[in-house]
Amino acid sequence: MLPNDPRGKAGLRRDFLRARLGLGAEREALGARAQQALIDHPVFREARSVMVYLAFRGEVPTTLVVRACLEDGKLVSAPVTFPKEGRLVPLRLEGRPGELREGAYGITEPDPSVCRPVPPSELDLVVMPGVAFDERGGRIGYGGGYYDRFLRFEAAQAVRAALAYEVQISAEPLPLDPFDVRMDFIFTPERILRGVGRRGETAGVQAR
Repeated sequence: MLPNDPRGKAGLRRDFLRARLGLGAEREALGARAQQALIDHPVFREARSVMVYLAFRGEVPTTLVVRACLEDGKLVSAPVTFPKEGRLVPLRLEGRPGELREGAYGITEPDPSVCRPVPPSELDLVVMPGVAFDERGGRIGYGGGYYDRFLRFEAAQAVRAALAYEVQISAEPLPLDPFDVRMDFIFTPERILRGVGRRGETAGVQAR
């Protein structure tokens, strides 16, 4: 349910983050179910190059997704954040020791000194984090706009999928801005939501 939100996105982020962190001990099992729903779906099976986030602050993990990519021979990458440039750069993961480090904002990311970049134009599927989602694929992130810019201008061809817990799904439409990207799919432990994707976006509006 959409919380009472007199302050807009900031209030929504606060309330949905609190709900996610409040899941406690059941979070691990729920996260595994959401990941398995993605792994079993044709959008994942048919993808050859997949970019995933690495979980932070109680997000649905992506450990099982990364493992499935490696076992299936898919090219799997994760983003490195460059705050000064406002950019994400995908770097390849190969399951080797020492290929991860702590990056910007305390988020685990690939180490650029040992991991190779992946051209965004070659990505088939981008698996995204988020704070809150609605049933039409609307997404509220953390406010930096990194994924919005990346998906509009660098990886526009990629299918957009999100992993989320049910407590992150708003029954009411989220208050989105024109530059906010919409999801094609949202995978939760309970269901798969089909979003409107690019069809729900305002053409020609640049992300901040």
